[in-house]
Amino acid sequence: MAIYKIYSEEIYPYYKKEIEFLLKARNAEQDKELNIPINLNIILACACYTEGFLESSLKNIVKSYREVFNSIDIEEFSKRKPMNIFFNSIEKDLNTRISQCMGIEKYDSLIQLLLNDSFRKDERMKPLIEPLIVLFQLRNVISHGREVNATEYSSYKTNNLFEEYFYGGYKKAEEFLLKNKIIDKKFIESKDVSVFFSDQVADYFVTVTKDFTKILSLFISGRIEKIKSDNILLT
Repeated sequence: MAIYKIYSEEIYPYYKKEIEFLLKARNAEQDKELNIPINLNIILACACYTEGFLESSLKNIVKSYREVFNSIDIEEFSKRKPMNIFFNSIEKDLNTRISQCMGIEKYDSLIQLLLNDSFRKDERMKPLIEPLIVLFQLRNVISHGREVNATEYSSYKTNNLFEEYFYGGYKKAEEFLLKNKIIDKKFIESKDVSVFFSDQVADYFVTVTKDFTKILSLFISGRIEKIKSDNILLT
């Protein structure tokens, strides 16, 4: 008989503590030049906390299925053994896929697989999907230390009018933040990265993170309870 000892500990709750610490530090800080690095790290921590929360939530769904499976009494060893092997393989594969998952779409596809339901279709969640996509896009460029780089171009081809060339994660964030009136200037107008890392932007993503994790928790817990209650009725 093989014996496995598995050691694991979640780190995403520490990002919540970091967010709380950085908000207090920002409010107490007299040197406003530190606001940009503080808000930059608040945004980064929001994305890391959200993704860690998603991973933990999905693995808890798998654990719930394990609890249901373990509650089924299969007396005959010849039947129980292949079922155990099959379930163990499925559980291992799911946990591996969850650990490697990235992006709202892929997390939602796994939740659909596990719960036969999409959190993106939940009415409470719909207003939060686009902000989360933008948050993850910002996280991608911030975490790699990418510069904000935009160009204005003018020539006879443009009738001597300037056209903007600005692409990537920062541009997508800019479009969203302008559309939702969280910022009132484009990067090429402000010529300052603080447009992406102001108190208003950081606070907005903190609120999005809180709302999303709260609603997702309710979404999943209600469906897990149903899975367990259905199993009780069946047995």
